[in-house]
Amino acid sequence: ITFLDIVMPVKDGITAVKEICQYDNNAYVIMVSSVGTQAHLKEAIKSGASDFMQKPASLDQLKQIITNAVK
Repeated sequence: ITFLDIVMPVKDGITAVKEICQYDNNAYVIMVSSVGTQAHLKEAIKSGASDFMQKPASLDQLKQIITNAVK
């Protein structure tokens, strides 16, 4: 399970999720982002991300996403 932000200092999350999924097509990548980046989140899902969550994340959200990943 990998958690990635959309905006990162060296490489954006969409590029990173594409690379991760090319390396391992069974990877479970969760994109994390703040409000206002819905277009980026949709692009990340199209690029291979398994799920997404908005910041700030609650403990309940994290538990649910991890539960979904291990099913």
